[in-house]
Amino acid sequence: MDYEFAIISASNLNKYLKRLNDNARSIVRIINKNNITDSEINQLIRESWGVFRMDHEVTQSGVIPVSFMNETPVIARDIKGLNQHIIHRYNGYLFPRISTSNEIISGMDYVKGDFFRLSQNSRKSYEDIWAEKNFDRYYGWLINLLE
Repeated sequence: MDYEFAIISASNLNKYLKRLNDNARSIVRIINKNNITDSEINQLIRESWGVFRMDHEVTQSGVIPVSFMNETPVIARDIKGLNQHIIHRYNGYLFPRISTSNEIISGMDYVKGDFFRLSQNSRKSYEDIWAEKNFDRYYGWLINLLE
């Protein structure tokens, strides 16, 4: 494969990283420390073709908005919670919940091949949903109540 990967996590990954052979280690950039700054996360995402969300069920995470903020498509399982904001072949790529490695690689190839358009749409999704300009739309009622 003509890909490189990155893992960024504060979790203890030692038992997983020990399983990697030298060839695998040569194509994986690993940032694994207790304190990871927002700028480190943003830089890594901006340098990526796409960001994976490999969850089998939705979890609370800021990965999607941060990826979209940084103009980076998300490659994820087609599950509720993720497919709410990741639109297949618009701002990312969705593959079946139970899928083969070939299906995931097809998604990676698609994102890399159409990155410019997906990247623009990712940023548009961020602007439409999570950008600060939307605060009044989502929380204006609360500000009015507190006045």
